[in-house]
Amino acid sequence: PQQVIIKILPIKAASKGAVQRVLEYIATDKGRIADYREQMISFNLRSTELEDIQHEFIHNYNTYARKRKDGNIACHVILSASPLDSAKLSIEIMDDIASEYLKKAYPEAVSFGCHHVSEDHIHTHVMVSGNNLLSPKATRQTKAQLRENHLHLLQYIKENYPDLTIGITEKNWGRSEDDERTYYAKQRSTIPLDKETLKARIQDIFRMSENTEQFHTALRDEGYVTYERNGEAFGVYYGQENRKMRFSRLGLSKDHFQALDQQYERLQELEQLREPGQDRSFTR
Repeated sequence: PQQVIIKILPIKAASKGAVQRVLEYIATDKGRIADYREQMISFNLRSTELEDIQHEFIHNYNTYARKRKDGNIACHVILSASPLDSAKLSIEIMDDIASEYLKKAYPEAVSFGCHHVSEDHIHTHVMVSGNNLLSPKATRQTKAQLRENHLHLLQYIKENYPDLTIGITEKNWGRSEDDERTYYAKQRSTIPLDKETLKARIQDIFRMSENTEQFHTALRDEGYVTYERNGEAFGVYYGQENRKMRFSRLGLSKDHFQALDQQYERLQELEQLREPGQDRSFTR
């Protein structure tokens, strides 16, 4: 499992008003942030007022960027951890993690971000300029660079926050869902399915899921059979005797599922901040 999932949404130069909309979303969290200045993240910015920050992003692109069809004026980076690990995180830790990522991935870009906290779940939103400060050089990264920067961040977390549960096995980074399912299926066929092994696997699947629906689909694809209570999946069968094990005993409470779905809904809302029909890029 990877402790921090990184998602990147391009903000197209042709999308009128997108910079303003995304900046306002980051700074206000739909009214949940009273004063973004108290916990803002910024690199290569002179201003603290949103209107001036917006001007800096637009001016840097209009004045220095190489213009190309369907070019990106900026990108929206989201750093999020699994709700399973919320109790181990704090704004201070996420601030350090986000700063380390930006220093490694976008050291010369203009960046502005804030931490969003919902139901004790912390995730970080950052707008990064499409070109470096006062430079035509684009900040867009290749797949190899994305992978390198993600692994760097995971290694940094492992060294500086050893209490956090992370996995940095390179061979599993960037695999397609089919490959991941094959991997876990092979593991399940060779390792006795005791309670602790079951718990670890179910939590791994949860960490790789974007919402509850995807979690249940992944469970079925992995060969796990769920049972219901009051019309909702309540747990899984395990062992040769098909014993029942409810999700709460596997470390997944209702609050975890609620936080996962809330995070997914917010990401869907972010899509609406940009004009319909634009390409989007996700990296995990």
